[in-house]
Amino acid sequence: MLQFIRRYVVGYWSYYCAGFFALIATNYVATIIPLYIQQAVDLLANKASFDAIRPFLIRIIGFAMLLAVVRTLSRVLIFFPGRFVEYDLRGSLFSHLLGLSDTFYNNQKIGDLISRMINDVQSLRATAALGFLHIINTIMIYSFVIVQMMHIHGGLTFWVVLPIPLAMVFVGFFVKYMYLYTYQCQQALGDITNFFVEMFSNIKVIKTAVAEEAVLALFHQKNDDYVFKNIQLAKVRAAMFPFIGIIGSIGSFVLLLLGGKLIINAGLTVGEFVAMGTYIGLLSWPTASLAWIINIIQRGKAAWSRIADILDETNDFRGQLAIDEPDSLFPITCQHLSYAYDDTTEPVLKDINITINKGQVIGFFGPSGSGKSTLINILSGSKKVADDQVMIGGRCLNTLSISEYQYYVSAVSQNPFLFSASIQDNISFFSKHSNQSGHGESLRLLTDQACVTDDITRFPDGFHTLIGEKGVVLSGGQRSRVALARAFYKSSSLLLLDDIVSAIDYDTQQQMITNMMTAKLPEQALVMVSHRVSALLACDYIYVFQNGSIIDAGTHNELIQKEGLYAYTWRYQKLVDQL
Repeated sequence: MLQFIRRYVVGYWSYYCAGFFALIATNYVATIIPLYIQQAVDLLANKASFDAIRPFLIRIIGFAMLLAVVRTLSRVLIFFPGRFVEYDLRGSLFSHLLGLSDTFYNNQKIGDLISRMINDVQSLRATAALGFLHIINTIMIYSFVIVQMMHIHGGLTFWVVLPIPLAMVFVGFFVKYMYLYTYQCQQALGDITNFFVEMFSNIKVIKTAVAEEAVLALFHQKNDDYVFKNIQLAKVRAAMFPFIGIIGSIGSFVLLLLGGKLIINAGLTVGEFVAMGTYIGLLSWPTASLAWIINIIQRGKAAWSRIADILDETNDFRGQLAIDEPDSLFPITCQHLSYAYDDTTEPVLKDINITINKGQVIGFFGPSGSGKSTLINILSGSKKVADDQVMIGGRCLNTLSISEYQYYVSAVSQNPFLFSASIQDNISFFSKHSNQSGHGESLRLLTDQACVTDDITRFPDGFHTLIGEKGVVLSGGQRSRVALARAFYKSSSLLLLDDIVSAIDYDTQQQMITNMMTAKLPEQALVMVSHRVSALLACDYIYVFQNGSIIDAGTHNELIQKEGLYAYTWRYQKLVDQL
């Protein structure tokens, strides 16, 4: 929690200092008013005239108005930095998440991350604002009130406030359980959020499989777990809140018992008794709110624990070496590369050796599950391998700045992701130049190369068509070609295409490949993955994969002369095309 304060709260010390002084003024004014009430009541008890009482009434009204002003000011000055802290924390958290590698996301639930970004950040905002406000306010009000009460009657003050420190000893017993159950509740909430994200993302599968009852049963199971943990937390709060709230009543009881005797024995005036009662009333809310403050702080501690887990994560790639120019990327080589997704599974790539030179067109061919997509992910900088297994221009990829390397790389996956935005924004990645003159023509050139312009113009809104979540408005082939146009939009030295022709017809495939070869810059390297041999005819060199290994390599003409997987598939696919 101290780390959270140092990183996000201390930066707004000026607001907190101003709010601190406003709280001093608030509590000072609040404790002055009972003194005027005391004097006014004593005058009434002595049957003084209204003229004698009027100045005190005016002062009470004036200080009450001043109290309203400084109290409002103290809230504003402290709540503002709470919002700023929320803004900074959410920004740094999102920025940090963008910088993490696939390894982190493979081990996380998206719904839980969403819950942390929303619920936990809000809990920390409450801690930075309400928590600070009420902690300082409680300390001040107790200090000011007890000092004023001591001036009235020291012995009576001692007995009135004695239950408070005794109660705090018992409160410490509740606090450790409150943190535990709060953390468990927030974890369960993240689990439910992830459940909803997964179910709504796959609602078509659920409906097609008529699995609503099974999903509903699973929901009830998770919901019951969340309810149970919240009931456990509620039990702690139910025991603590009334226990703290009763302290004020004990103080009032002690005042009536001992203060009444003092009045009878002329040891206390009626006005002083009323002032003491008013001061006890001032203590009642801070005392009763102690449980609420503790709840806010415990929620903040649990929230920071969950968020700190994310902020402490680091990218797998920690290299810092710069890439001076695009030419320094080549040659790209894989040397005895092997890769497994974790220590418990067999390697999906075994002893891979390939070379990609500047301007070269490389093909990866092989059946599904042979490791082609995994190698594309490695070459794109999404997955890390052992040192010296991937060399970029003679330097190990792990030693390079991964963000600089990826600046020169464009990749299109088998299942490309599209934003719930317009086609134009998906291609240009929300570029600030999208509304400038000439931008539309440049986008059209890219979509022409990707053979998707005709599909786009059929929509009533053309390039401004909103395509829905994950591009639901588009077919699989259209999504692949829009993603390809997006890859063209980014000027790159290495273009990686992972089986982008799998969802399009043969004629469109051939036209798209012809366009790519025509538009390809001489210094740009292109890697194409496909299970269609016809898509790899333009490649300078082709690697044949099977069971995670390269079983053959060569040009198209060399490979079809051999009796192997590539030649067999070539003959079979030619026969199918002729039928």
